[in-house]
Amino acid sequence: MADQPASTEKRRPLLSRLARNKAGNAIMITTFALVPLLAMIGSGVDMGRAYMTKSRLQHACDAGVLAGRKFMRGATLDATAEANARAFFRNNFPTGRFGTTNLTFTPSRTPDGQVTGTATVKVPMAVMNVFGVNDIDLTVACDARLELANADVMLVLDVTGSMACRPDDSDCDSGPESKIVALRSAVLSFFDTVNASTSVDSRLRIGFTPYSSAVNMGIDPFTDTNLLNANWMVNNWTYQSRVANMTTPGFSPTTTYGAWTNETYGSNISNGNCTRYGNNTSFTGFNPSPSGNPTLPTNAVFAPSAPATVTQVFYERVTATYSNNKSCTRRYRTATTTYAANGRFGFTSWTYKPVSYDVSTYRTGAVVNVFTDDDPPTGSVAASGEYDMVRLVNAPGSSVTGSSTVYDGCVEERDTVAQATYPTIPSGAWDLDVNTTPSSDATRWRPMWQELVYNRAGVANEENIVDERDHVGASWCPAPSSNLAVRTRTNIQDYVDDLIATGNTFHDLGMAWGVRMLSADGMWAAQNANAPNGRAITRHIIFMTDGQMYTPPDIYNAHGYEKLDRRVSGAANTPDLNSLRSRHDARFLALCNAARANNMIVWTVAFGTSNPATLVNCADSGKAYSASQPAQLTAAFQDIASNIAKLRLSR
Repeated sequence: MADQPASTEKRRPLLSRLARNKAGNAIMITTFALVPLLAMIGSGVDMGRAYMTKSRLQHACDAGVLAGRKFMRGATLDATAEANARAFFRNNFPTGRFGTTNLTFTPSRTPDGQVTGTATVKVPMAVMNVFGVNDIDLTVACDARLELANADVMLVLDVTGSMACRPDDSDCDSGPESKIVALRSAVLSFFDTVNASTSVDSRLRIGFTPYSSAVNMGIDPFTDTNLLNANWMVNNWTYQSRVANMTTPGFSPTTTYGAWTNETYGSNISNGNCTRYGNNTSFTGFNPSPSGNPTLPTNAVFAPSAPATVTQVFYERVTATYSNNKSCTRRYRTATTTYAANGRFGFTSWTYKPVSYDVSTYRTGAVVNVFTDDDPPTGSVAASGEYDMVRLVNAPGSSVTGSSTVYDGCVEERDTVAQATYPTIPSGAWDLDVNTTPSSDATRWRPMWQELVYNRAGVANEENIVDERDHVGASWCPAPSSNLAVRTRTNIQDYVDDLIATGNTFHDLGMAWGVRMLSADGMWAAQNANAPNGRAITRHIIFMTDGQMYTPPDIYNAHGYEKLDRRVSGAANTPDLNSLRSRHDARFLALCNAARANNMIVWTVAFGTSNPATLVNCADSGKAYSASQPAQLTAAFQDIASNIAKLRLSR
């Protein structure tokens, strides 16, 4: 029984026994004091881990939505973009990191075409689980936007004949799988991306420069106004053409008649034979020589001198009524035709040579009648002399018929300097000048007038040519260019749908006009230098082509008719395809450098071809793309759009 109190004491709870036991009170008091201190320290450690985890989770969420927005096609968060978003998230926050569980990441598209995301995770507690707190849930939100400051973008687009083909250059019919159709789709996708990135307080303008062997600087299809000021074009220009030498005098016939003489054909003649007798044609028993009535000369004759006098005998039946067989009477008389000069002049020969034409009316878009027939003119003129192809039809008193011609907007380039290389652009090479406003004929542009341009056997003039020389023919004028402007998607759709694939490939022409129309210091400086919001403008040229330069010398192009004009090859050199390509390449690269000198960013895209060195060297570093299929072309344009826009976190 003496031990009972001790047994009873043992059965008391630990804390109660400690309270009753006076021994070791200092240790117990210290132990109790450590409990709240341990909770404070434990919560600090676990909260520190939670904060670090949340920071990493936020970073991963941000990386995910940025990747998702970057890989979006236009304003669509498709499977590829979402997969990239999730991949970037997991790369930055792998499953199980910091011992976490239940990791989730959900990216989605916002109504305005951006990307938002939410990430959650459970974080285990290392110390606080002693107090019954095993884990906590963390949630973060993130948003990514592609946003554009002020940007001007000039699309310089190859619309040459090969763009009508598929990427493998088969089926060149501009069908649904052709390069021109793929280009239309890629441009629309580009617009969707940059337009979705344009904030309400920024400005995006897009312009177009389609090119082939010429550039159309006529009427802007969106504003229906002239792209070029009237003072920027010449009033007179010399083309490799021809004149008609209208020096053969004309002679008109005058006929006088002698008296009638009757003549009777015996008897027993039928009525039908009486008519034949009257017309001086044969029947049985009657064979006149010559037979029949002659044709009376009535038309003017063009000859070096008056034709000889013509004497003719005409017959007609006299007997009027007739019954049964009986005699028949006819009469005849002599007609004498003489020719006298009539003051008119007809075609003698052609002279093929450079010819100066007044283009002041033609360049305004008015209809101008021009002689374009292959055969020599059959009409005549009122004065002897040489007539160019416009005057031949339009000179007072001319009876020569012409064909209607209307200026289509394509221009011949300004004066140039012919060199093989262009380490710098020399003085006087106005066709490579991107900023100088025209002030003289050397600095002004000239309307292309293909109906006037003719080939000849050599560079020298050819005189007294009766046979037709080749008409050089079509210059393949592309769709009109369009100045920088704020666009709608419908604008873009309408424009690219009108692009037609035709012509040869002159990269330098497209680049020259792209830089001119984008420049803040050139002819359009008044509308290009500043934005209404007063902020800086980034300027971009996107140059797309499906092939290398192709500049044959025997076509009429924006540098004239190179076979004869030799503006690029030089007067002393006979132009050939390879040397011309090399010279045009040099011009192209000089213009790419001019773009950079004017604070422009140059992007190039090679479609359906390997990326030629000229395009790589033209582009800014890292900005030369190549695409072999339509999907790759669209991806290239989208990537350019994403790089033009500024990707940022909005939360």
